Amino acid sequence: MATDLKTYVTPEEYLAGERASVDVKHEWIDGELREMNGATRAHNLLTKNLVVAFENRVGDNGFDVYPGDMRVRVPDGPYYYPDVVVAAEPPVFEDGHLDTLRNPLVIAEVLSPSTESIDRGEKLEGYSRVASLRDLLLVSQHSLRIDHYHRESDGENWQLVLATDESVELRFPVVDCRVPLADVYKRVVIVPA
Repeated sequence: MATDLKTYVTPEEYLAGERASVDVKHEWIDGELREMNGATRAHNLLTKNLVVAFENRVGDNGFDVYPGDMRVRVPDGPYYYPDVVVAAEPPVFEDGHLDTLRNPLVIAEVLSPSTESIDRGEKLEGYSRVASLRDLLLVSQHSLRIDHYHRESDGENWQLVLATDESVELRFPVVDCRVPLADVYKRVVIVPA
């Protein structure tokens, strides 16, 4: 009889492994590692378009914009690699390696068929525990749709706005900017899943 043995990896072991490897990224969830897979053209364009949109609007105003290689730590929880992160300067990092951000203001995840349930479930719950986070975007690559979660001023409740029209502007009061949906989906060919 075969037995699957799962090895618990401490956060320290995880970080050491991630910092030593340049070929493969993993997310850390309760001591287990989840390998990050490659992305489609649409996924890459959506990520690039979001980075450019935020950088053009807030990059010179005291905010840093990071693409998918900036790790984010959920307090006492998982380590994730969001597709896009916006943080206030100075950024707050987990340690002196400056590669694990603790104070994101805006996070965007581009949905893939293989990760959508994780992004809408586990990650949505985890990100909601990050006190600094004010806006979370779940961006479809198979339809013109962004689920925009915005933390209300009470700091506890979230409001969901569905954006499904290119003429809509996403509003981000925390970084004082607006991003048109048309800019996010620029050059992206929508192929239904």
